[in-house]
Amino acid sequence: MSQMGEYATQDQPPIVREEIDRVGVEGVQIPLRIIVNGLEQTPIFRASVYIDLDGSKKGVHMSRLTESLVAIALKQERHHLTDIAMDILEEIEKKHPYTKGEVILRGRLAALKETPVSGRKTLESYPVYLRVKRWNGGCQRTIGVTVTGSTLCPHSLSVTGGKAHSQRATLTVLVRSGIESPLTPEQLIEAAESCLSSVSFTVLKTPDEVSIVDRMYSNPKFVEDLARDCVSRLKQLNVKGLVKVRAKAYESIHRHDAVSEIVRVLR
Repeated sequence: MSQMGEYATQDQPPIVREEIDRVGVEGVQIPLRIIVNGLEQTPIFRASVYIDLDGSKKGVHMSRLTESLVAIALKQERHHLTDIAMDILEEIEKKHPYTKGEVILRGRLAALKETPVSGRKTLESYPVYLRVKRWNGGCQRTIGVTVTGSTLCPHSLSVTGGKAHSQRATLTVLVRSGIESPLTPEQLIEAAESCLSSVSFTVLKTPDEVSIVDRMYSNPKFVEDLARDCVSRLKQLNVKGLVKVRAKAYESIHRHDAVSEIVRVLR
């Protein structure tokens, strides 16, 4: 029977000496202290981290990856997602050297808003995605957000003498660029919301409802309009890099939904 010291460990050579491009852990749930437009919060994020592994080692030390995530969550000194992701990658490098590293954070951010007429305070939640890849001589970041609002159908408005069906709609925006880009999730949220027929709110009083309906009727849009307007808005913000926009309308009079996508490289 083999002695304990004879068992294979991660640092021993594998039988097949093939380089691994990406190995790591997924779905680690950690709280992160974030500030969004002055609002401090500690949402739970699902974190995934990956590194490469050369062909001379049998495996990675998975505990070092999760330790790095917990360490940054506990001693966190940053309040922006990109900075946090970079800290995680640096912490991993101290414990487990790599050539290529990657962090993905998925969670929800809250934003403090005011209703359009009554000025009531309301908290709105937004799904947020961040992916940071780091390698020798390079670093790449992808930011993604999803906003929810409403659309009003231009076609039904034109054929019914001023009546129209409306629906809840989502707009998802992903931007892949260099790490030096100043773009923030908050900016993407604001840009995407400006492209809807109207934004939606958790808290609404009657004057606010009137204002939103009026805005929808004065700003009817197809899903195609949402996608095009969003790309146009990103260009106005001088966003650079690979952009993916996906609009989806949850149709109210059809038994199906409508979607529209644009993928572009903005320079």
